[in-house]
Amino acid sequence: MPIYKIQVGAAEVSLECNHPVAAGVEASVFSALLNPASVPAKIHYRILMQNGRLILFRQKRPTHRNRQSVRIIYALEWQVVNDLIEQNKTMLKLHGAALSYQNNGFIFCGAPSTGKTSLAILSMQKGWQLLSDEFALLNTNRQIIPFPRNLIIKPHLRDRVTIPNGLPVFRLYDDSGDKIETHYLSPLLFGRVNTGSPVPLKGIIFLEKNEQPGFDLQPMARYAGFRLLIQHLFNRNKIGQKWIDYLVDLLNSCPVYSLKISSPLELPATEQQALMEQLTRIHQHD
Repeated sequence: MPIYKIQVGAAEVSLECNHPVAAGVEASVFSALLNPASVPAKIHYRILMQNGRLILFRQKRPTHRNRQSVRIIYALEWQVVNDLIEQNKTMLKLHGAALSYQNNGFIFCGAPSTGKTSLAILSMQKGWQLLSDEFALLNTNRQIIPFPRNLIIKPHLRDRVTIPNGLPVFRLYDDSGDKIETHYLSPLLFGRVNTGSPVPLKGIIFLEKNEQPGFDLQPMARYAGFRLLIQHLFNRNKIGQKWIDYLVDLLNSCPVYSLKISSPLELPATEQQALMEQLTRIHQHD
């Protein structure tokens, strides 16, 4: 069975699987990050078929059993995400999308359904490069570490993107607790992806859902940015004084903006272009 390796910052995991689930893994789990490898990483996953069931192993220990490949792939996805985040202990972990333009990195933080994935897709279509869609990793040198996992396409985006035939459907819970049908799409379908080189952070933008059509991008007071940034930290209750000082220093040297937007992919072409032009000018006001 072929071995694939996934590396994000200081973290590394590997996986191998046999037919019939191999094609699903290659298409649905970290498509942009899978690289062939000759030897397993320290943390290694295997998917085997035994007695008509697929079994997911982590470090030779079974973690999930199921007859449906989509459920095994889903379990693999989130275990790998957790391993990659946990191994990057020296990095700040934010819930947000990260993109770059001409080697200027931007982090877009926002609650669910505020448009992070839509904005990532639009930006890539306009020539930006994806760094991450869900988890933004920031090192102590104020660099964004690429983590371009697959994009989760929820029902409201289904008519806005082209979904290749044959992709598995994942049933996930939405904000209201109801199950919805989603697809995992490789970001490579929409444009360029950075899979390795850190990018200097040039701006932080906080997204807010706008019920009115259009968008409004405005500078934000740094004290308000600090409060929102804390809200988007993973394990914010455990953050120490060192990281508090780091955040204060970061916000004193990095432009902070708010972006009220209805739906990035539904904006008229002229407004989409105006939005991208305003975003690219943020670092000039540093």
